[in-house]
Amino acid sequence: MSRKKNEPFKVVSYIGSELAEFSAGRERPPRSARHVATVLWGWGPAHSHSERWLISSWKRKVWTLWAMTYEDSVPPRRMYKEYGVFTPYHGYDAKFAAERILTAAWKHELELWGDEGRGIVTEEGLLTQTDIERIEHEVFGPEE
Repeated sequence: MSRKKNEPFKVVSYIGSELAEFSAGRERPPRSARHVATVLWGWGPAHSHSERWLISSWKRKVWTLWAMTYEDSVPPRRMYKEYGVFTPYHGYDAKFAAERILTAAWKHELELWGDEGRGIVTEEGLLTQTDIERIEHEVFGPEE
């Protein structure tokens, strides 16, 4: 909980905005960003997408959740997007902030575009496969 008594957290999702679109020329997370998880999304045998999620703080005021992927070019270039932000920074750890931003972003995606499917964690970080499955269940309901 926050150090300041009764200071609730706030999450802002960037889904649907330009910040949440992958771009090679966009701002990127600082080197100090921590690995949250790497997830593979698949829509068929020849169509998949991998995202590496990172979380960083900005001047110890807000948490930002980032996604990194590679552009389909030769050579492949890194592309980044921002899922959203979490405030306040103090009193909340990176794992809690990542869970809350990811949950809000996925709920926003569900409202805008419907259920996009579930991912497979290929590399655990602050969040494990179990954590991701719990968030998926919260957002999308039980797996059919």
